[in-house]
Amino acid sequence: AGASVQTELNAIKSKQTLKPGEVCSTAPGSLKTCKRIIHAVLDQRSKTSGRPFLENTVAAILKEADRLNCTSVAIPALGAGGLGFSTDDCVSATVGAIEKFFTTGSHKGSMKKIHLVMFDAR
Repeated sequence: AGASVQTELNAIKSKQTLKPGEVCSTAPGSLKTCKRIIHAVLDQRSKTSGRPFLENTVAAILKEADRLNCTSVAIPALGAGGLGFSTDDCVSATVGAIEKFFTTGSHKGSMKKIHLVMFDAR
C-alpha cells in the first residue's frame, strides 16, 4: 500500500493508543481497488484470548466498514500468521462475527459483500 499508509498510521498512533482488538482506517495508498484500509491491532497477548478476541476484532472491522459506508470489505485470517491461530479457528470466529453483525440489526445496510481471505498451507 506504500509509505503514505505508514505515515498516516504513524500520525494516528501519535494521537491515540490503540489496544489489541481495536481498529483504525487509513487512505488506501497505492491500492487502487479500495477506498480505505481498516487496520486491526493484534499482539501476542491476543493469543490467550482466543476465539472471542478474534470475533470481537472482526466485529470492530465490520462496524468501522459500516461507519465508513463501505459496500464491501475483505477480511484476512486474523491471527493465523504470527499469532498461530489455526485457519479453522480464524474462519469460525470470522463467520460467527459476520452472522452476529447481520442478525443484530446494528448495521446501516450499505454492506453488500464480504470477502474472506484465508490461506492454509496444509
